[in-house]
Amino acid sequence: MVNFGNLLRGSTDIKKLQEVVDLVWDNKDDLLNSAHFAKDIPDLIRTLAGGLSEAGGQARAAGLALIGDDGKSGAGAKLGSSAKTLGSIADNLASIAKFVTDAAEEVGGVPMMGGPAKQLSGAAKTIHGTTASLGGLAEDLVGLAEILGNVGSALNKLGDSLDSSGSKAQGFFAAPA
Repeated sequence: MVNFGNLLRGSTDIKKLQEVVDLVWDNKDDLLNSAHFAKDIPDLIRTLAGGLSEAGGQARAAGLALIGDDGKSGAGAKLGSSAKTLGSIADNLASIAKFVTDAAEEVGGVPMMGGPAKQLSGAAKTIHGTTASLGGLAEDLVGLAEILGNVGSALNKLGDSLDSSGSKAQGFFAAPA
């Protein structure tokens, strides 16, 4: 039998060494499981890194859909353009409402035309109310277009960050050159 005291030059406490050996022996199954898990960590990180890169690409694609490649062709810009068109329609309806109001006043001055004048006046009020609603909707759409542009830009940045994180994580276990 080997004398560990002589082997280690007598400077080691054999009882403590036995405690370490016992600790390792008593926990050998847990240590073996930990070793298996540690062996799987590179594959886990590669999978995570690939997922981060893929998520980055998807976030960038969503951002580009909102802002467009040129910053003018995305959904946000199209919504903004539609909002401007709606605002122009509201302005045109306001002009029509004024024309109908003026016509109602003129018709109201003609004897026996009070009934038609009231109808024209009511139509003018309806057109004016519709115009105000369309104008408010146009303003809301302009605000939404701006929000979509901001979200698109944020998604683009998020995509870049996720892709960068994924690339860095993949670099941890890159094959040596």
